Amino acid sequence: YSYNEPRFFCTFLRAKGFAKQQNVQLSWCCAVDQPSQEEIDTCTPQALEEKRIRWLQRHDQKTNHIPSKYALAVGMPVKLTVKVDAERKLYKDSKGIIYGWTLDEACEHEEIPGEGEYLMSHLPQVVYIHFPAAKWKIGTLPTGVYPLKRRSTVWDVNTYTGLKVRRIGFPFLPDFTSTAFKCQGQTLNAAFADLQSFMD
Repeated sequence: YSYNEPRFFCTFLRAKGFAKQQNVQLSWCCAVDQPSQEEIDTCTPQALEEKRIRWLQRHDQKTNHIPSKYALAVGMPVKLTVKVDAERKLYKDSKGIIYGWTLDEACEHEEIPGEGEYLMSHLPQVVYIHFPAAKWKIGTLPTGVYPLKRRSTVWDVNTYTGLKVRRIGFPFLPDFTSTAFKCQGQTLNAAFADLQSFMD
């Protein structure tokens, strides 16, 4: 694809398929966008909520590589979207597997009707990601398991007006899709091509 929106969309479709095939519980949560004080002062609460919903429709390359939403399932393959820990060689595109997570104390789960999935009201405090090739060990965690904490970043909503938003979330995505450009030079066991459109 020439754009990243289809890549982002297919990533989460494949995450749903993974959870069903592996028979594991799938939970969803969203990043938290904090508007500027100017936005808070000039917008009604309803208008701010509508803006937050629109912001969550952006893909990670538009939000300084902190994705809008997260699919959480034990055993799900993921990849980092930024450098996390240079000392442990956890760079952008490092591949790992979700080992587990620690819920926020205020978190509540709402079941999504007909899906067998859950929507979390708050981001986890920590998501534990296992990097199979790693030899390091952190505290009492198993070898290669990294405690990825929530982090914040500032991203541009509108470069023309200078509107910026602070986002709290995690720098990872399910590792199920890639653009053709990103795949160049890689050796893959197999690949499926999702056709955005076709011509006879």
